Amino acid sequence: MSSRKRSDIWNHFIVVDNSKGKCCYCAQVISARSGSTSNLSRHLKAKHVAVVAHNATTRDRPPPIASTSTGTGMNDAPSENNPSASEKSDKGATLVSTRQTAISDFVDFHRPIAANKSKQYDKQLIKMIVKEYQPFRIVEDTEFRKFVNLLCPGYNLPSRKMISSSLIPELFNVTKLQVENRLRDAVAICITTDGWTSVNNESFLAVTAHWISAESELCANLLECASFNQRHTAKHLSTFLTDTFKKWNIENKVVVVVSDNATNITAAIRNGGWRHLGCFAHAVNLVVQTALQKILPTIEKVKRIVEFFKRSSHALAKFHQIQEQMGLPQLKLKQDVVTRWNSTYDMLTRIFKMKDAVVSTLAILSHEQLNILTPTDWTIVEKSYSILMK
Repeated sequence: MSSRKRSDIWNHFIVVDNSKGKCCYCAQVISARSGSTSNLSRHLKAKHVAVVAHNATTRDRPPPIASTSTGTGMNDAPSENNPSASEKSDKGATLVSTRQTAISDFVDFHRPIAANKSKQYDKQLIKMIVKEYQPFRIVEDTEFRKFVNLLCPGYNLPSRKMISSSLIPELFNVTKLQVENRLRDAVAICITTDGWTSVNNESFLAVTAHWISAESELCANLLECASFNQRHTAKHLSTFLTDTFKKWNIENKVVVVVSDNATNITAAIRNGGWRHLGCFAHAVNLVVQTALQKILPTIEKVKRIVEFFKRSSHALAKFHQIQEQMGLPQLKLKQDVVTRWNSTYDMLTRIFKMKDAVVSTLAILSHEQLNILTPTDWTIVEKSYSILMK
């Protein structure tokens, strides 16, 4: 056996009893009778793929050093019985090769990964798509596929069809079961519901459950977020809520339903026999919006100025140029939303902060269709955002 050439596989094993190899990574002892390294290679391939991949990236190393002796073999490998073998071979070393043999020469690290590991990767991929709002077609993107292949060559990405028809429904069913188990333990549940319309003019209605767990933790889960194309009458809304509660087996656990103060939804809740609680934030918004009517002319002027800078790329570029000249941060103006009074606060705060840049830019552009803010308007803006801040 001493006449055989020593294999690089022994870089990862320690010779034991001259016929076995002890793995340097997991300490498992593998048979290596008659100097054969087949068992050692199979062990490394099956149990330590990461080591294989790492060594594949280090093929181009400085030339290796080998002993001048022609009889190196298992007896010359570093072992528990012969720890100084490597030192002996270094003393009479000569340059014998321009490339060190990599482990990948005898171990295929591109083999398919285990089924359970592949499922773990699939699950995390679907979580990324769902939580990060990624399109299903990401698995078809060339660069993404290259990236995944670089990280794990043995992993096969699922197709778009598999994601939509199998993996997403599978995750949904698992998640639904988890939520059902959580709701089963809940004693009393509070419901919040709200509706909105998308940019495509499609109406949606959402229902969320809130409760306190046995461990005194506040819990919440979205139960429904569905397209609602029927007329928003109290009857239709009440039916929608009833069906949702029955679907989740919580019809006898709902103690209160929170919504805005619109007539149709409040009537729907009362018709269903549930206690109604108006949304405090919605009530505050109505109060503030009523108060803002007193300064509506000034607010309308501000909104038109904001819209002007949003629609004109030339005006926005000039605005940023003047901000830079004045040593101001290059911030864009903000537009308000009627249903959110705090957005009006943000709009007034931002335009007052950028007052000098706004005035200078509008003076240069001389836009005749804009009503420039007067000193009185600027005073109203300053006082208003100060009040809204409190």
